[in-house]
Amino acid sequence: MRTAQWPLNAAMLCGVLAISGCGGTPTPFEPPHFEEVDCEDYASVEHDGAIFYNNVWNSHAADGFDWRQCVVEDGNAEDPTYGWYWRWPASSRDIFAQPQVKVGSSPWDPLPKIDERFPLLLGDTQKLEIAHQLRVESNGNHNIATTIWLVDDPDFGDEPNRDVIRAEVMFWTYATAGQMNPAGEKIGIIEEGGQRWSVWLDRNWGDASGANDNRWIYLAIKSETPSFSMRLDAAKLLSDPLLKDLGLQRFYVADVEVGTEIMDGEGVAWVDSFEVIIEP
Repeated sequence: MRTAQWPLNAAMLCGVLAISGCGGTPTPFEPPHFEEVDCEDYASVEHDGAIFYNNVWNSHAADGFDWRQCVVEDGNAEDPTYGWYWRWPASSRDIFAQPQVKVGSSPWDPLPKIDERFPLLLGDTQKLEIAHQLRVESNGNHNIATTIWLVDDPDFGDEPNRDVIRAEVMFWTYATAGQMNPAGEKIGIIEEGGQRWSVWLDRNWGDASGANDNRWIYLAIKSETPSFSMRLDAAKLLSDPLLKDLGLQRFYVADVEVGTEIMDGEGVAWVDSFEVIIEP
């Protein structure tokens, strides 16, 4: 996807987001102009070399609320920018959804497959550099997280195959202040490239929606410097000695997903750039 110049640092976040985590009470949300591309549950929309995926994995937790979530397009842009819009209940402690942009093939929903570089053996990967830049406007609580699913079989087929899942690895680069932390237990700090990451782990994680009973390793690596943009080498971070006993290097990276886990409220996210660089 193309790269746009739209820098945003931690000092600017509360000026963009009208959220309780920045002080005060949530304000009504006035979404920017957009055109709905696809609002079907789990819709996959291919655009600019990636898949925009309308992931509503825990929508039943909305309990009768008239929620809405869509893949959307900025109709005012000469070169269309895609993203996602959401409206979920206010003041929730549940995660309702994780709309996202992705490459590869998720074991939860393998089709359509995009990017023949995946799956790839993590232990044989010298570089897995992931870069993105998002713009997010919201009156609720959410994060920005990059997720990779690790599987033990690279040929897991074209149908959902939860049995091959061994780990869910998330890289959090932003979370609403004071409202969201990763699951599991904080086990330490990784310092890489002048940046500090807190590490959270649950060795026996499962589907909080209750729809699936399989278990896997949950690992979240959270930046201590919040930002809407990111560039990191996932292969290097996951080879840190702190994580050695997890044995992640023997698994395959099925896909790379960049999305927002949504706890409450209304908002829109635009993906100005998303790039994955791999060196085997």
